Amino acid sequence: MYRLHMEVYDSNGNLLSTIANTTTSGSNSSIGKEDHMMEWNDTIEKFNGTVSYSVKSGTYYIRFSRYCSVGNGKLTFTATYPSSTSTAKINYITINLPKGSTLSLGTDTTGSGTVTWKSSKTSVATVSSTGKVTAKAKGSTIITAKSGKSSKKIKIVVT
Repeated sequence: MYRLHMEVYDSNGNLLSTIANTTTSGSNSSIGKEDHMMEWNDTIEKFNGTVSYSVKSGTYYIRFSRYCSVGNGKLTFTATYPSSTSTAKINYITINLPKGSTLSLGTDTTGSGTVTWKSSKTSVATVSSTGKVTAKAKGSTIITAKSGKSSKKIKIVVT
């Protein structure tokens, strides 16, 4: 029987005691939820398993120790974490304008170059070379500000 003890500590040295979403493969393999012990039979060539901790952002330390004094082994450890908890994506900032009204848009640019403005539906709203939007008819249009290879878009909904 081979045993590998794993402990996870936070940056203050506190032991995390909850293991969630634990899976293992191979006969006689187990991961104890209380004792942080991974155990497998020596007839199994490899122990494959996943141990997941639900933690807040921060620094953590993982300590492995073996409980078997015979033979040599290799431990491969991979840590993964999501880059974000949200999959939301902002497509456009939307501004509602009543028909006949105007709005001046501006840009905050770096470097040199000029900004060009374009409306995807000039029947709904037009945009001047200075960024002034005029609402003409009900509907929606995308206003694009472009300078060199950079561009930003805003959705205008005319009501």
